[in-house]
This record gives sequence, C-alpha cells and structure tokens, in this order.
Amino acid sequence: MPSADRQGVPPEFTWSIEEPKTVFFANADSDRELELFVVGECLTGVGPTGARPFYRTRVYDWNGSSFSHLELVSEEIGTLKAATAIRRQLPAIVKRAEARFQPMDVDALNQKLAERKGTKTPL
Repeated sequence: MPSADRQGVPPEFTWSIEEPKTVFFANADSDRELELFVVGECLTGVGPTGARPFYRTRVYDWNGSSFSHLELVSEEIGTLKAATAIRRQLPAIVKRAEARFQPMDVDALNQKLAERKGTKTPL
C-alpha cells in the first residue's frame, strides 16, 4: 500500500491490463472545483484462477496547470466500480482519506505563511 507521502505523485501502474470504464467529475477535496475520476477495469493474472476483473479508481485534481493524483482518496474508493456508488459514498470516502496520517511539508508551510504575512521564509 502506498504511503501517505505519495499524495500528488502520479499513480503507479502495477497492473498489466487496465481499461478505463467510467470517467466523471465530482468534488473530492476542500476546494470548489471538481476532480476527475477515472474508473478502470483491471485483470488479475492468467490461469485457472486468473483473468478476474476488479476495479480501481484514480482521482485527479487540476491545479490550473497540471493534474495531481489524489492517492489517499483513490485508495479509499477501493474497488467500487459504479460512479453512482462512488458519488453516494464520496463524503465518507473523503472524510476517511482526510483522517489518515499525512506528513507535513514544513518548507511549503513556511513559504505559505511567509507569502500571507509578506515576510521572508524562515530558515
């Protein structure tokens, strides 16, 4: 399971067969803009017990110039495959994702504080 510090990092594609099945927009974070949801059908290995489909959703936030993968929300969605089920459960999913431990980037926090106060960034 990827660690919380991977928030915003592009997802790792570990499945050799993944096909997008559903694409939709919904709000998955604290801003007003909607995020992009891509539900993909993945297949396990081959053989007598293989080739069984399961679903994986990737959630992306647009920051004005590029997309950022919302790893924690994506993980919390799990294997839900229907957009209606994801939308219905989204408030609880987001709440669980926000409750997970997330490391703090002290440099970024200091920069934001300095920008708001109009001062130089602390060392």
